[in-house]
Amino acid sequence: MDLMIAPVRSSRNKPLISTQKALTELKGIAGERNEYAALQTSWADWCQQHLDRSIVRGIRKEITKREHMSPETYGAVMDKARESLSEPPERLMDALKATELSYDDMEPLAYG
Repeated sequence: MDLMIAPVRSSRNKPLISTQKALTELKGIAGERNEYAALQTSWADWCQQHLDRSIVRGIRKEITKREHMSPETYGAVMDKARESLSEPPERLMDALKATELSYDDMEPLAYG
């Protein structure tokens, strides 16, 4: 889920919503190199303070080298995982391992 919240600013004495201004400000406050990394960090911090102290920010994409999966590809991979199961898995990772798909195998599933 993506959630974008931006404060209202004034421009020429009129209210204005600017997600770009909010992201740029957040980047400076969080000390991040890019806006969306700042958004992830800020969201994790807020959740930790207000929802559950055990919530931590995910591992950065630069570290994991994970490729983004389109919603269509993700759906196709999950469908393939469900089809390949003879009985319900104990965990999601078991289901994904059962598909035996590499990243290169995933994109064609989405666009079939």
